[in-house]
Amino acid sequence: MTVTTNPSTNGPGGATNSGGPGGSVTSADITDATPAGRQVLTAADEAAQRTAIGAVALTPAQSAVPATGVAALDASNVLRGLDGLPLPVGSATTAIAASRTALTADNSATLELASGVTYSLSNAVALPHGVTLMGPASGTAIIAVTGSATINGGTSSITVAANTAYTVLPRAGAPAAFVVRGG
Repeated sequence: MTVTTNPSTNGPGGATNSGGPGGSVTSADITDATPAGRQVLTAADEAAQRTAIGAVALTPAQSAVPATGVAALDASNVLRGLDGLPLPVGSATTAIAASRTALTADNSATLELASGVTYSLSNAVALPHGVTLMGPASGTAIIAVTGSATINGGTSSITVAANTAYTVLPRAGAPAAFVVRGG
């Protein structure tokens, strides 16, 4: 890449060129640039720029994931949380037709509860990234606790109305304590 200077224009910060001859500056002439910085300046396109700095382009599904608690994409382009667990992205909503206790596989999932279903949170199942629970199209469902688990500091159950959604998140350092918000 070559940049041509014009002695009649103002430089950065409004400084005026001292009137010396205009000329060309190549990326190699920028003495305080790193090799990666020079590669970015001379890259043919955005993909080459990302390669120069070691960045990875995210898919639309990956870029839709909130950054909170996300460390990075691993070498296999799997999005992982700070705890090293994979974060599924772009997964479909799973219908839950019968009452059951939370499963490890529910971590980061979106589940649609059928009318009359009770979804129980337990101190025996870790959900480090939480779960999203959708209410039924009609009727109600229940979010409940078993064992020593608690919801919002003590509530034993929450009624999930039709066409609502709740986010269930574990409290840090207290895997049996869940915060449930939504409605």
